[in-house]
Amino acid sequence: MFNISDVVNFHNYKIPNYSKLVEFLVEPLLESPKSLSVDCEKIKSSQKVWVRLAINEVDKGRVYGKGGRNIQAIRTILITAASTVGQSLYLDIYNKLNKNTYS
Repeated sequence: MFNISDVVNFHNYKIPNYSKLVEFLVEPLLESPKSLSVDCEKIKSSQKVWVRLAINEVDKGRVYGKGGRNIQAIRTILITAASTVGQSLYLDIYNKLNKNTYS
């Protein structure tokens, strides 16, 4: 489990660790927290950040929440953290394929 101070230093406005922030916010919602995959891509020239989140199909309902409330709250927190340091953030969510799934 992470402390919020490990994720964002609000006093000095350092660049947030988006991967840890996503893990901090999403892991409590997952049946199997170790199944979470997070990829973060930062483009310095345009101050854009893409966060890609992969979750198991069984956890999709809990992560999205009723009417998408959970995922909207997570997205709002990430966008707010990014905007405090002058970045724009995009969050993409994917279904993680199980070993028994063929595509």
